[in-house]
Amino acid sequence: MTKSLSVLAACLFLSSSPAKADAWDLVWSDEFDKPGSPDSAKWRIQVGPSTVNNEAEYYSNRIENLKVADGNLYIIARKENFGGRNYTSGRMDTETKAFWTYGKFEIRAKLPGGKGSWPAFWMLGHECDKHGGWPDCGEIDIAEYAGKNPNVVNCTMHMKDINYKLGNNPRGSKTLEDVSNVFHTYRVEWYKDRMEFYFDSSKVMTFKDAGKGAGSWPYFNPQYIILNEALGGGYGGPIDNAIFPTQWVIDYVRVYKQGVPTGLLRPVTRRSPRSLPALESAIGYKVDGREIAPARNPAADILPAPVP
Repeated sequence: MTKSLSVLAACLFLSSSPAKADAWDLVWSDEFDKPGSPDSAKWRIQVGPSTVNNEAEYYSNRIENLKVADGNLYIIARKENFGGRNYTSGRMDTETKAFWTYGKFEIRAKLPGGKGSWPAFWMLGHECDKHGGWPDCGEIDIAEYAGKNPNVVNCTMHMKDINYKLGNNPRGSKTLEDVSNVFHTYRVEWYKDRMEFYFDSSKVMTFKDAGKGAGSWPYFNPQYIILNEALGGGYGGPIDNAIFPTQWVIDYVRVYKQGVPTGLLRPVTRRSPRSLPALESAIGYKVDGREIAPARNPAADILPAPVP
């Protein structure tokens, strides 16, 4: 049975079971069952050199760096001269395709290892530049791995008043079994007043809204998903050229909501940040009674330059 059929069966089971107030409903996923390039209906691909964190990679949309095969997504980093850089890799996100406020966000993956490798499954505030830029718009690092520290996976968060530059950002970490050759699941459960991070079935961190305002809790705004493998930089450290090519194998990415039959899958024009709670109504695909229309800007499917 394919992963798609398995997910469908799970959804049918949920729909036929008695409703529970705390039940998680699957509202968006990519099971990576269609071979080739990543699904352009779900992902925007970044093309260009990274300009953040002193990273060394050029992000490419080539099959050599981003490939779907055998029911998995492969993000492949290579040692090669391309686009003025000595390394290539892949980065993709959902910003022009889907974003959410609250929910459960999960990935099942084998992480690439080796000194200098820096894969991350993370989220960033939608339309970040309209909300003060980074870190004001809020960042959620669900699983972040520096290969220089084998098998130690981290999660953390960054916002205006709490971030790594101030040295006060929360951090959870756990040593797992052979993360490069064994699939593990990494997830965050995002509630209105807290974040709970899990690696496999173990909770590794809880971060709560302290009630001090948007500077320490900007997470009432939507966020979108990002997958990338950075190379080097302040977190990845010196690069060992013997590790290439590295290979990040992703089985699936899934998003769940509580008590919402259909998730918000397309961007909408927002009047102001304070109008966002409307997105959390019982009907997730309507805002102010209006059905959300699909995004119709194919040019936005390629991100020409990195963003923080």
